[in-house]
Amino acid sequence: MNKALAVAVILLGALAIGFATNNTPAGTFAGPRVIAKVALTNQTANIPITTIFNVPATGVYRVSAYLTQPVLGNNGYSWELAFGWTDDSGAEWVGLLYDNGQPPPQDYAVPEAVSVPFTFSAVAGTPVTYQVYGNAGGTYEVYLVVERLI
Repeated sequence: MNKALAVAVILLGALAIGFATNNTPAGTFAGPRVIAKVALTNQTANIPITTIFNVPATGVYRVSAYLTQPVLGNNGYSWELAFGWTDDSGAEWVGLLYDNGQPPPQDYAVPEAVSVPFTFSAVAGTPVTYQVYGNAGGTYEVYLVVERLI
């Protein structure tokens, strides 16, 4: 009985040490943190390439986005949200969302080329940008939240 108890104590101790130890050195990045936000309403014109933030540290980031057209304009035309960053390969760009110009309940934008939220790697000191373009008329709203993951 004492032998079984001793083995159990040793195993539990090893397990506890295993859970307490990780590969992240003390004082380093600890988890997702909001880096930047954009919330624009009542927009009626294109938004040129605009910097959301300059990357503070090379790492992996995630952008969540929402685009909607509360006041319809030219049915069949769309507003599109594009997103840009720089990774180890160089400058990158992707269409995130496009609004299909439909009335409610389908007046929100859907993913264009990738799934949203979208995860990307960015190099320190480079800009992260967005752009809204189209000729849909009416008004649109765009919301972005960027988080640092690692």
